[in-house]
Amino acid sequence: MKSAPGCIPCVLGQVLRFAREVAEDEWLHRKVLEEVMGSLPGSDWGRTPAEILTDAFATARKTLRVQDPFAKRRKDLDLRVLAAEVRERMAQVEDPFALATKAAAAANVIDGLMLGALDVALSFRALVDKGFAFGSADELRAALDPVKQVLYVLDNAGEAALDAILIEQIRGLGKEVTVSARRPGLAHDATREDAVAAGITGTIVDTGQEVLAATPVLCGQEFRAAFDAAELIVAKGSAAYETLVYEKKDVIHILHVKCEPVARALGGAVGDLVLVRS
Repeated sequence: MKSAPGCIPCVLGQVLRFAREVAEDEWLHRKVLEEVMGSLPGSDWGRTPAEILTDAFATARKTLRVQDPFAKRRKDLDLRVLAAEVRERMAQVEDPFALATKAAAAANVIDGLMLGALDVALSFRALVDKGFAFGSADELRAALDPVKQVLYVLDNAGEAALDAILIEQIRGLGKEVTVSARRPGLAHDATREDAVAAGITGTIVDTGQEVLAATPVLCGQEFRAAFDAAELIVAKGSAAYETLVYEKKDVIHILHVKCEPVARALGGAVGDLVLVRS
């Protein structure tokens, strides 16, 4: 998915939040924004928003002289209490797989914290009750039916506790699931350490590069091997959608839509919970 003009203020807004995580110094915030704005005119806007944002974060890290400003924040964004609620509900419903799928999708709302204040628990519960604007757990089940090897691409650290539940359900169908995390330094994105802390077991790889993307062209050898071996990719979040939508691979995208460019690409609306196959 190519970047749109609306991606520019979004990138700058996320960079500002990145800088505020490090210091309260407004002079430093302006300096970081100026450095990033100075790099944007030379950007290739045919690339995905995730790639543009990755470069912006790299510039911010260099200017701020910090590698992983969100290390503590990722630990604070713990949705295990909500995951426990979901497990209780799953014991009472006819289709626990469907509930686990909706919950994993709804947990992607936590990504919105990079865009502004958000009551995560309230938003999560409302989205679970509302369900998918388009797509369904049945589509995921149908995609899983003929395959054995699955690659599950994580998005944000907090939501990984809900991903852990869906991964358990997928493994319960007899599937072998490899989980992909990201390298530290990419805002809220789940690292291998975050995945383990969230209760995810089994084989966990990371992208091998400090990138928000989930495409093998931009990632390391370990990720590429897992990607190539998988018969189905289950990918969480906007960055994975942006970078994997044109890959010649069977991909189920699960996300909460947070911006107009992604909404237009999907044919939906901001705020939608979606499950789409590409």
